[in-house]
Order: sequence, then C-alpha cells, then structure tokens
Amino acid sequence: VVKKQYSIFYSSIYSLNVFKHDEIEIIDFLNIQIKNICEDNKVQGINGLYMGNAENYFGTIRNIIKRTDKKFQAKEIKKITKIVLETLNMKTQTVYAKVNAIKLLITLVGIYGSLKSVTNAVEEIIKNQTRCISGKDIIIMNGYSESSLIYAYSFLLLISGKISDIELMEVLSDFINQDTATQLTILGLLRDMLEDVEQGKTKLFNIQNIVFFLVQCSNGQDRNIRFYSYVSLITVMKIDKTYSELVLRRLSKAMNEETYNNKVAILDRIKGRDEKIVEYIVSKGKADNHYWVRKIAEQS
Repeated sequence: VVKKQYSIFYSSIYSLNVFKHDEIEIIDFLNIQIKNICEDNKVQGINGLYMGNAENYFGTIRNIIKRTDKKFQAKEIKKITKIVLETLNMKTQTVYAKVNAIKLLITLVGIYGSLKSVTNAVEEIIKNQTRCISGKDIIIMNGYSESSLIYAYSFLLLISGKISDIELMEVLSDFINQDTATQLTILGLLRDMLEDVEQGKTKLFNIQNIVFFLVQCSNGQDRNIRFYSYVSLITVMKIDKTYSELVLRRLSKAMNEETYNNKVAILDRIKGRDEKIVEYIVSKGKADNHYWVRKIAEQS
C-alpha cells in the first residue's frame, strides 16, 4: 500500500528505515539528503518566504550515521560538515534547520571528532558565532527559537571541550526562563548529546554541572521534562560511574511519586544493572498499583 500510494516516500525515508541496505545504497541515501539540504538553502528567504519541511534532512543523516554499521570515510564526513557549515552561515536559513545542523555536528564530534573536517567545522562556527546562531523563526515549529539555537551551540562547545564551567552555568541558569516547548527541545538536545558521548566514548568535561542541572529538572512540574531528565541521568551513569549512586537514589525517589509512564521508562532503562539499589527500585515497581509498571518490573 505504501509503495503504491506514496512511491517517493517509499523509495526514500520508508525504505531507509525498514529495509537493510549495502554500503553503496547508504551512501546514495546520504547524498540525497545532502542534495535536499542544498536545495533548501537555495530557496529559503526568497521574496521573504520561509518554509518548514516535512522531512528533517539533517536528522535523517544523523540516523544514518548512528544506526548503520558502516564506518564512514573522511571524505564522506567532510561532505557532511560542508553542508552543515553552509546552512549555519546562511542569514536566510531557519532556526529549525540550524538547530538540526548543529545537532548533526554534535554527533560527528562524538563519533568522528578526531577528523580534521569536524574539528575545523567547530572552529569555523565559533569564529562566525553571531551569524551561525541567528536564524528565522517559523511559527509552526513550536519549541525552536533562538534560545534553543543558543543551547544547541552551547552543547556543541560542551562536547568539543570549548566551554568553561562559568559559561556553561550561565547558559543553564537561563533554562527556567524558557517556555515549556523550548525547555523540552533543549532537554532533547542534551539527551541526544549525552547519547553521542556514550556511543563515541568521548571525554565530557563539565559533567558535574550537567548532572546538577538534570537533577534540578527532574523535580520539575512537567512530567515530560522529568522524563527527559531521568533518561539523561541514566545515560550519565553509563558515561561516568562516579554519579551512579546519586542518580539511582533520585530514581528510587521517583518510583514513589512518578506517573506510570515515567516509572516504566526508568525500569526499562535500568534493567540489567547489578547494584543493590536497582533491586530496591525494581521491587518498588513490582508492588506498584499500575499494571504496566508491575509488568516491566517483572521483566527486569
């Protein structure tokens, strides 16, 4: 049905996500996304018109890099950094596109950070900061504003080891002043950056400030903000075992008072760990009032 009624979608994103592909096909998919970004850069801002896209081309490239077994060559990564820089240096590009361009570069720093094209891209963005972190807001892209772009840039500096403790604290302290949609976008960016650090086994400086920030967010009123905080804290444990006890104590407390969705998220992500406190957290799940919490706890 998909192939018959949505042939273009079937041959591109659907095929990429559903079927296995060889290296030649993966490179073809990559080149298609780069071409799409290039075309988007050409048309944004013409006659004062700015458009959002149904597809996130940068996100697709990021997924290709993270979820395929292929080790990309330096020339392929250079091609990606080139289109990232082109997008960020455009005065007429949208905030949404620039946030996702930086998000892709963060992944490259995490996994291919030793490549010259990646380190050079980070340096160029720092050099042209004013132009790179300003873009056009699109009303329909809720949660994407210049504030979220500043946070994306700050997380790029963080994973690159180019932001001081004081500078990071200043950025994080402004989180409370953002609306909920922007806060969720920011926490999503932080979660993804931490996963990139874990996957690439990259050294992350300033992690203590991030842990404190996430613990504070985990006490917030919005359950989605708390969800992102828990998920990121669990990733922090995988990056730096120093914080395991602190994080697990916070998760144990959450099992007393959280919504069932967040309890399930916690239990699903800590299963397999052998700390004594994890057994205690799981035992809370087994005695929970909600069926799905008990179900996941029994499987832990």
